[in-house]
Amino acid sequence: MHTDLNCLAVIDFAVDLLHVKHVLVVGHHGCSGVRRALQRSAGGLAEHWLRHLQDVQGKHAALIDAVASPEDQVNLLAELNVLEQAGNVCESTIVREAWQHKDDLTVSGWVYSLRDGLLIDLGFNVDGRADLATARANSLAFIASRYRR
Repeated sequence: MHTDLNCLAVIDFAVDLLHVKHVLVVGHHGCSGVRRALQRSAGGLAEHWLRHLQDVQGKHAALIDAVASPEDQVNLLAELNVLEQAGNVCESTIVREAWQHKDDLTVSGWVYSLRDGLLIDLGFNVDGRADLATARANSLAFIASRYRR
């Protein structure tokens, strides 16, 4: 899985020097990058940037393919990407070392809805004491339940 180096530098600064207590991984519904990844319509450098979205799409293809609405597929993939990237943040040496030092740090995954302006808590909230695999499974079940018709 992919986590951007610039993103990790920001997280390192925030956790190590600013001692933040909460890292939020936030995506948004209606994301044109997610749409392009689903359509396989990006080229050049954008293709490289969107590659991790296509990896997430492949990992969760059965769930995404079961959703009929193209707009719902975009929103579902955006949520799944938040889940995957939040998990990557938890697995980073930055966050693992903070937890080893007993720092009070929680990583959460949220999605912002451009349609209604609401934040959606995806149920992924890991503080070092929580089991990452269980948090992922619970969040995935929550996300999947939002798209079952």
